[in-house]
Amino acid sequence: MFAPDIDPSDVRLSSTIDESSDQFGGSAGIYQSTSWLRTSAETCPGTSAFASNASGFGAVFVMRPHSAGHYGSRAILGSTLADFLNFGKSRREALFLGRTGYTSDLSLAADAKPADSARLFAALSAFAIEKGCKVGVCAFLTRPAVDRLVAAGLIEPEEVILHDGSAVIEADTLRDFPRALSSKRRWTVRRDHRRYTESGLTTRICRLSEASRFSAALAANVARHHGLELANDYSMRHVLDKQSEHLDKFSRVFAAIDADGRAIAFVLAYEYEQTLFVRASGLDYSRSVSTGAYFELAYAETIRWAIEHGLKNVDLGIGALRPKLLRGARLHPRYAVVRKADGRRVKPATAVKISRQTIARLRKDAEPFASDEWESLAYIP
Repeated sequence: MFAPDIDPSDVRLSSTIDESSDQFGGSAGIYQSTSWLRTSAETCPGTSAFASNASGFGAVFVMRPHSAGHYGSRAILGSTLADFLNFGKSRREALFLGRTGYTSDLSLAADAKPADSARLFAALSAFAIEKGCKVGVCAFLTRPAVDRLVAAGLIEPEEVILHDGSAVIEADTLRDFPRALSSKRRWTVRRDHRRYTESGLTTRICRLSEASRFSAALAANVARHHGLELANDYSMRHVLDKQSEHLDKFSRVFAAIDADGRAIAFVLAYEYEQTLFVRASGLDYSRSVSTGAYFELAYAETIRWAIEHGLKNVDLGIGALRPKLLRGARLHPRYAVVRKADGRRVKPATAVKISRQTIARLRKDAEPFASDEWESLAYIP
């Protein structure tokens, strides 16, 4: 699958991960923390393993189509890549997600060599094949991660697929927000804030553990709205409890509270290494839309928190690009690599085709704020 001829004898495989792994750096923030990994291992279906040596660590999650479902796979992989794999519609193949949380980036020491990455990937691939996986996917790779895999000789540049983009409000915009926005965009921000305040709602900021009274039911509403499998209070409570168990110290819940003390909307974010990662939301659709609660919480409140606490970035995540770009976010590309168990890879022409489809989808999602620069997002070393 990946690095079949490399000896990973110095790599230790384990079903658990310890705190010492946080000594290694990574380009994906919270998604490479030991706390996020523990949460992923305990909530994702299938089998997980962690590979580590003196120079870094990585994670693998083995998932099968019948356990993940098509909608779940689209949430995990991004719609273009999920459609390409036909994942969730076929029960014939298993899928190896060599990902750390929601990215396949390895966490490596500053002095790690390309060979260290190769041995870690070799161990993870061997584990996946042993578990019967027929397809290997490295998803949501950052540009530095792809560069490292190419340098290690694990992948060829021509097989890298552009499959999504994450919207990030960067330090230069945060420092001068909202003055950094155009006059029209500043007007939109003020309008949304005015609608929220005139509705009589107030914002409460707390830890995830302190939001248990309302978080599961509101989050399940969003899951049902998008046709996801976690569309009931019990399943959502299980997921949120696991996140609270391992990630509570990083969590920031921004909740809209009405005059009777009831929450009608919330946004969950994680503060980690000077970045606020906006992860999930929960909504009472009958009330949150007319009051502008979601926009106030997801954008105004998170940005305000980041500014007041001296953070460098707000990572707003994938999807729903238009309101994110309107508020000054920039698109950061996310890449993927797909391999068969026998090492067969995506043909260069297919990788180009999928990347073009992704750019078209991103442009449509972002209109009228799409940039001509996005045409060059496809990976070129």
